[in-house]
Amino acid sequence: MACCRLGLYTGTHVLNASHLDRWTTVFSMSYLPEEREESLLLTKVPSLDQKMAKALVKLANAVRRAAEQEPPPGLRKHGHRGPAR
Repeated sequence: MACCRLGLYTGTHVLNASHLDRWTTVFSMSYLPEEREESLLLTKVPSLDQKMAKALVKLANAVRRAAEQEPPPGLRKHGHRGPAR
């Protein structure tokens, strides 16, 4: 999967400059509704129980929300040093 050089898209690889002019279209896709995602998990992993599927989807959505709220690397506000370590 391709992306821009700024790393604006989660789950993608950074392209070198020679590829940037080859990708002129950006598709935006949303995630499945929670019920559908749970159903997909249960279909693909039959040994998974429904309670665990719900917990995994809830965790995935929390991670997605956090990724949407966090500015991409290199574009942080001046003075922001990131999370405490």
